[in-house]
Parts: sequence; C-alpha cells; structure tokens
Amino acid sequence: MSTRAWIAVLLTMPIGAVLFGVGTTIVLSAGGLNARAPTLLPAIVGTSLLIAPLIAWQIAPLLRVRVQRSLSTKKRLMEKHGDKLAARR
Repeated sequence: MSTRAWIAVLLTMPIGAVLFGVGTTIVLSAGGLNARAPTLLPAIVGTSLLIAPLIAWQIAPLLRVRVQRSLSTKKRLMEKHGDKLAARR
C-alpha cells in the first residue's frame, strides 16, 4: 500500500466519528428531526461510513507534504549549520 493509502486508513475512523457526531447532534437537537431519529440515525451511520474514506483520501496528501517540507528544512539547516548544531548538543 502507498503512503497516501496508509494515512487515509488512519484518518478514516476519526473523520467518521466527527461526521457521525455532527449528524447525530443535528438530528437530536432539531425538534422536527428528533421524532424521526429511529430512521435517520442508521442513515447517518451509513453516510458517515461511506463519506469518511473519501474525505480521508483527500486530506492524506496534505499531511504528507507538511512532513516532507519539514524534513527538507531540517536537512537544509543541518547542511548549512551542522557543525554549530552538533556543538550545542
């Protein structure tokens, strides 16, 4: 599996939990929707399970770019000031 896929797998559950929480809060707090909660809550569960991997797939490259950028910055600093940084340790 690619790095993007691994990151997406790790993100899917938290994103699904947030989607479920937002949907549940909307249904249970709205008076008109509260009466239809027994039918809407299973729909929210299914929808969050279907949408979460798609959102995770879109977010995964953004997280990877930040790590690569920070690693390249550290590498550049070590090349430029390596001896000074090693002396501080």
